[in-house]
Amino acid sequence: MKRNDHFVLPLLLHFAAIGFVLSCGPGEVQTEGAIQSSTAKPFRTGEAAQSPPQIHLKHDSESPDFGTIEVRKLPKDLLAELRKLKLNDRQWRTLLPTFTGDAFPTNQDEKPAMLGRYEIDGDVIRFRPRFQFEAGLTYFTRLDLTYLNKLIDISGISLTTDFVDHSFSIPEKEANATTFVKAVYPTSHQLPENLLKFYLYFSAPMSQADVHRHIRLLNFN
Repeated sequence: MKRNDHFVLPLLLHFAAIGFVLSCGPGEVQTEGAIQSSTAKPFRTGEAAQSPPQIHLKHDSESPDFGTIEVRKLPKDLLAELRKLKLNDRQWRTLLPTFTGDAFPTNQDEKPAMLGRYEIDGDVIRFRPRFQFEAGLTYFTRLDLTYLNKLIDISGISLTTDFVDHSFSIPEKEANATTFVKAVYPTSHQLPENLLKFYLYFSAPMSQADVHRHIRLLNFN
């Protein structure tokens, strides 16, 4: 039987090509001795976070950033990628919302996140509220890492939690009592049961504010 060399050579090349595809596996391409995936790569950073990011309230009254919220300890190259996205206000309020109260609200339609301005400054994310935090109130801030992962694939970063929460309050300043009550009307020690109002006269002008928090009735029983 006469040997057909022209048929054997293409057959060998065909089997060699099949072996090449099987060795690479699905979704991979062989380039110069290295195997590279054809699917999108996760975002990876050279300085993987060893601990969750931290949220801080800027307490220094001398700082121009006094009363702002800062997120620290995020990888710099992650912040660089986040800066490129140029998030809008809605996206920022989803990523880093702040609410009144000491917990994340169950209904954000009834209790939306505070308005303000967001910025990436160096190695921190900063939130500057449109209106200053009020003394005596409690606030709650959350960094949503699951939403961050939707914006940037951070699967290559070692994070131990899905959320970073921080609750804080602004301490009230101790004010010296410079104003006092000069007179109370009616001045009788006994008042009728149907008395609808009485009057307090102060030694200086007063504003309404939260005066109701400082008035108590003695022996009202």
